[in-house]
Amino acid sequence: MPMNCKYCSEPLEDGVTLCPACGKDNAEAVEPAEEAAPEEGTEEPVSQAEAAQEEAPEAAAPEGSEPSQEEEAPTPEESEEEESGDAEEPSEEESPEESEQKPARKSKKRIVLMVTAIVALVALALGLAASVYYGVNGSWLPKENNVQYKDNYTVQADQLKAAAGKTVAAIGERKLTNGLLNVYYWTQVYDFLGTAYAAYLVDYTQPLEYQTTGDGATYQQYFLDVALDTWHRYQALALRAEAEGVELDPALQTALEELPQNLEEQAASYGFASVQELLDAYLFPGCSLDDYLAYMELSYRAYHYLDTLYEDLAPTYEEVDAYFTENADTYASQGITKDAGNMVDVRHILIMPQGGATDSSGSTTYSEKEWEACRQEAQALYDQWLNGEATEEAFAQLAAEHSADGSAVNGGLITDITQGRMVQSFNDWCFDPAREYGDHGLVRSEYGYHIMFFVGGQEIWYRYAESDLVAQSVNQVVEDAVATFPMKVKYRDIVLSYVNLAGE
Repeated sequence: MPMNCKYCSEPLEDGVTLCPACGKDNAEAVEPAEEAAPEEGTEEPVSQAEAAQEEAPEAAAPEGSEPSQEEEAPTPEESEEEESGDAEEPSEEESPEESEQKPARKSKKRIVLMVTAIVALVALALGLAASVYYGVNGSWLPKENNVQYKDNYTVQADQLKAAAGKTVAAIGERKLTNGLLNVYYWTQVYDFLGTAYAAYLVDYTQPLEYQTTGDGATYQQYFLDVALDTWHRYQALALRAEAEGVELDPALQTALEELPQNLEEQAASYGFASVQELLDAYLFPGCSLDDYLAYMELSYRAYHYLDTLYEDLAPTYEEVDAYFTENADTYASQGITKDAGNMVDVRHILIMPQGGATDSSGSTTYSEKEWEACRQEAQALYDQWLNGEATEEAFAQLAAEHSADGSAVNGGLITDITQGRMVQSFNDWCFDPAREYGDHGLVRSEYGYHIMFFVGGQEIWYRYAESDLVAQSVNQVVEDAVATFPMKVKYRDIVLSYVNLAGE
């Protein structure tokens, strides 16, 4: 039987509780219909107002409208559910601490029937084509399908596990699930926490969803946005690599194949009973090995494709010179001009003397006999290289095995050396005007004997301009790939694991 709004007395259509005139909900004035029991294992059903808020954008969208890049990405299974009339599972928006404090809410199966009528009425009364939501204080406010769709994406571990396989974003046939998204999310978080400035920006005793950035978003929303963007870029680059026939580097493929075994060895070495315990501790509770491996594989494919781009891009001198001239003022502000001098790259193997006498100030001095023993050791290694292949690759291998310098992990490579950066004898050898690729020698410094290999040198201005020009070109390729392969996101289905930043 039709009724009037209890707030403004305007007539309501039969079965509709939301007033088109004042925007207020008359649900309390309507006798509730028999409620269907919620399905076992599902989340709590939402109220009519909350359901209208979440479902309105889909039902109110005009026929024939094109989805935006940020729209939801339904899976085939979800499409079948919608056609059969079953409601979407509501998204959990409260933190674990808050979840038990919410009052009981109405059955979701009744909600889906009411939502259709409510949305149709709202679209008609207010003339909104899409994205109409019920806001605070009974007012109507637009709320876009973006990272701020929810104030809080955190759910408990068991809820994340239940939703881990649900698709939350898609690029064509490539799907991003909640489980994989959480790997990207927490990788971004931990990378940030490893920086020197993290402690100045976030409070480690508070969850990220309760801390805001300078633009008003929460840190949870910020890192979620970065995580989605990272997957989008990686996937777009991988798709472009496939289209161009660029296969994964064999060494990276081998590394991927060996990764499960390496993780098992790592877990054992750190005292974990299983790889799962390792992932729980270093990423998030319930992180699956399959999701972590999928994350690593896509990362490798994206980075390998970028490497091929850098290798293929070789701008001419004229192009680099034109780029520098165009940006001369910017470079000058950084102290980079065409008369700034040269920059060189070298490989070296440091052999340090043994023994010595340390004084009260901590300085160590070596006898001539100790220095001579050091020279002989360095010479023997130098001769080994000379009598072998005598290539840069062979030199790098010896450096990795024998050098006492930190550059050993990079085959003894030190790049972008400028005048005065290194100790005098090292510096003089590097900046000999006659120096050419492949030059080698033995140099003594206050640290020991250095077996040297000259890789190359360029004018400082050219090195910076060439690097920036190549980077600009690569970035353009990335942006083109992202535009070619747009991503659709369903923010309402995203859930994130709760992790205590303090590690307690």
